[in-house]
Amino acid sequence: MTRQESIRRPNPLCLVPYREFRECAVTGMIGLTYGTDPIARLIQTATNSDYSHALMIGWVVSDVLCLAESTKPHAQVIGLSHRVLLKSGLIDVYRLLIPFEGYRAWAFMLRLSGADYPESWIVDNWLRIQFGDVVPPVPNSDDPERPRHCSGALSAAFRIAGVPAIKDHDSDVWPCSFALPSVSEYVCTPI
Repeated sequence: MTRQESIRRPNPLCLVPYREFRECAVTGMIGLTYGTDPIARLIQTATNSDYSHALMIGWVVSDVLCLAESTKPHAQVIGLSHRVLLKSGLIDVYRLLIPFEGYRAWAFMLRLSGADYPESWIVDNWLRIQFGDVVPPVPNSDDPERPRHCSGALSAAFRIAGVPAIKDHDSDVWPCSFALPSVSEYVCTPI
């Protein structure tokens, strides 16, 4: 695995009130978080990007907009409005360029809820970025019970929904991988 080019947040940001964003939100959109805590800064430095966390946005029932994410201590599904309130202006929303079955990706993320979060994978992947393949990559899996880091979970969900693999292994996918111009386009930043 080689260090990729720098991935920065869009400039200028398209700041949209959350209520307006709800009107155009589609299941399967990607939220990329600009982190400000020390762990987030380490991930941003290691991946040469502004992003430290990835999540999927989707509708539950017909009127509840949620996010599904793999985060410590386990994967979870929570209301997006709560996260936007806590991190206003720090979640950039992207849309994949490749058509896919959003409900299938979302169903995988919902089934993943409760699975353990593997902190050790972050260290292993950082070592691979810095020093090459000294740590073997984690093979792809469609098993939602398997622990995986945030962007690895999204990668698996999108593969199941018909999107070609972004990288050879889900463990090679970092949050910034979803911001590559060949993969997705920026939509907005809800506030």
